[in-house]
Amino acid sequence: MKIIKPGDFIPFLLTIGIIILIAVNVYKPSSGEPLLYIKSDEGEFLYPLDEDDEIKANGPLGASIVHIHQGEVSIADSPCPDKTCVNSTAISKYNEWNACLPNRVFIRIQSGVSGAGIDGDNSVDGGVDDLSY
Repeated sequence: MKIIKPGDFIPFLLTIGIIILIAVNVYKPSSGEPLLYIKSDEGEFLYPLDEDDEIKANGPLGASIVHIHQGEVSIADSPCPDKTCVNSTAISKYNEWNACLPNRVFIRIQSGVSGAGIDGDNSVDGGVDDLSY
């Protein structure tokens, strides 16, 4: 039988510490106001969370209805067969997301500066972002 020495816990504690640091950095609130990012076949759009709104995001199956209410976002209706996206809980925190995969509609909460990257019609400017490379 092996005897566990105090030094045997060092790799374990280092691994736990690294996991905690990554989790804190990923889920910490970012600077700027939270924005709703919607990607569909029509393009990419940003909407503020402080205004209640109902948005149609068109995909190959039809229109998915995205509902913003009191800072929470949900997919209220979608033409997909299983309605998994509709039955999901509302999202409200940074980096939370929901998607209607059959209809190719993706929603995510992200941070941003008010008005930055948004055209007058809420579409995202056509620049290349960090994820494109």
